[in-house]
Amino acid sequence: MGTSSKISEIWYTFCPVVCVSHIAQEMGWLEAEFAKDGIKLSHISTLPAKDGQSHFTHKHDRLIRDGGNIPPIWTRSEGVNTIVVGMVCADHGRAILVRKDSQITSIKELKGKRIALLRRLPDLIDFYRATAKRNIILSLKAHGLTEDDIQFVDIPIGTGSLATEKTPPQGDGWAIFSRTGWKLPQQPEMDALQSGEVDAMTADGSREVILEQTGVARSIYNLRNHPDWEYHVNINYPWVCTVSDDLAKNHPDLVTRWMKVLVKAGMWAKDNYAEVLKIFAKVTGRPEETLQKSYPLDFHKHLVPEVSERGIQALEVEKSFLKEHGFINNDFDVRSWVDGSFLEAAVKAVEAESK
Repeated sequence: MGTSSKISEIWYTFCPVVCVSHIAQEMGWLEAEFAKDGIKLSHISTLPAKDGQSHFTHKHDRLIRDGGNIPPIWTRSEGVNTIVVGMVCADHGRAILVRKDSQITSIKELKGKRIALLRRLPDLIDFYRATAKRNIILSLKAHGLTEDDIQFVDIPIGTGSLATEKTPPQGDGWAIFSRTGWKLPQQPEMDALQSGEVDAMTADGSREVILEQTGVARSIYNLRNHPDWEYHVNINYPWVCTVSDDLAKNHPDLVTRWMKVLVKAGMWAKDNYAEVLKIFAKVTGRPEETLQKSYPLDFHKHLVPEVSERGIQALEVEKSFLKEHGFINNDFDVRSWVDGSFLEAAVKAVEAESK
C-alpha cells in the first residue's frame, strides 16, 4: 500500500452497539494514534446539517463507520462507493415475545396469530423492520411455519426516527425511546401486545432482556439457540467496519492504522471482561447486568476484527434477504465490496510492534 498525502481530519460514526471501535475510542487509542500526526478525529454530529445522515448514507469522502450491517448494505446497493475493511461475528439473542399471561407457549402455536411489525415511516432504510421481519420469519421456519401462517400487523410510527434527525450525540446509546417519551424500547409494539392488538412481537439483544424484566412479556423462542449459523445472521451478525472509497484509495496507510488500533482493542478485550462491560454499558445506555444477559459470557473474546469466509457469506445472506423482501432495490457483489488487505497489513503491524 502506498503512503497517503497529508490530511488533517477524519470523520467517524459508530452504532450504539457492542462493536470494538467503542473500546478503541473510549480508551483514547484512536485519538492518540492519529494525534501524533496532527490528524483530528471528528464525529459526524459536527458536520453541517446536510451531512447529518451520513451514518446511514455514508456520503462523505473521509468517513469510517462501524456497527450494524443493514445501513451499509443499503448504502452500497444505492451505488455509494464504500469498502468493508473488517467484520465481527459476535452473537446475541433474538427472541419472540408474548404477553406474560398469554396461553401461547411455542412458535407452532403462533399459526393464525398476529405478530407486530414496526414500520418507521420516515426512515431511508427501515433497519428495525428488516431486522424484526427476519427474526420472525426465521423463528417460524425453524418450527415448520412460514410467514403465510401468521398475520403481520403494521405498527407505524411517523416521528422519533433515527435516520431523519440530526445524528444524536455520540455515547448516549441513541436512546430514542427516552427522547420520544417512551418508557421502554419498542414501546409501540409493547403497547400493541399489552392491548391485545397483536399476539406476539420480536426483540433482540438488550431490548429483549429489558422487555422481559418488565414482567409483562416473556420469550417463547430465541434464535440464538438454533444450530445453523445462517439463522444467526442479522443486523449485528456481522458488525461491519466500512470506509469511504476515497479514503481507502487515497489514504490507505491511515485506514491500516485505524484497523491496527481496532485489532489491539479486540485483543485487549479478551482479558478485560469487566472493563469491556463498563465501556459498552456507557455507549449503549444499558446497565452492565442487562448486557451480561444479552450476550454470551465469552463475547468479549470475539471482538477482534476479521475478514473471513463466514463473514462474507453472512453478508451475502443478509443482502439476499433485504433484496427478496424489498428493503433494497439493487443487487451488488458482496465479495468485491470486501477488502481484507487493510486488516492484513494491520495485523502484521501489530505483530511487528509486539516483537
